[in-house]
Amino acid sequence: MSSSIGQGNMGQQRSTSAQPQTQANDPLQNLQYDLVSTLYHACKSSKAIDQYIRDASQAGNNEAAQFFQMVAQQDQQRAQRAQELLNQLSGGSGSTTH
Repeated sequence: MSSSIGQGNMGQQRSTSAQPQTQANDPLQNLQYDLVSTLYHACKSSKAIDQYIRDASQAGNNEAAQFFQMVAQQDQQRAQRAQELLNQLSGGSGSTTH
């Protein structure tokens, strides 16, 4: 019986923790939140991937290093595109520097 209660609480936590409660009914704020979150995670991933590239290089695994370089490039492109879309939402025509 206690396991079903725990599972119910976990399900509620997942659905409410995805986005702040204040944004639940505003599609524009939801979209802004989603883009900012994507930008943040792409940038954060990029920092971790730099270490993975070093690790693969130090291990002498060029194939893995190339794979991680490709992932880093995709993260950079994802971050750049999210920034462009955020600029469009805010009405900004210029790009910002990171």
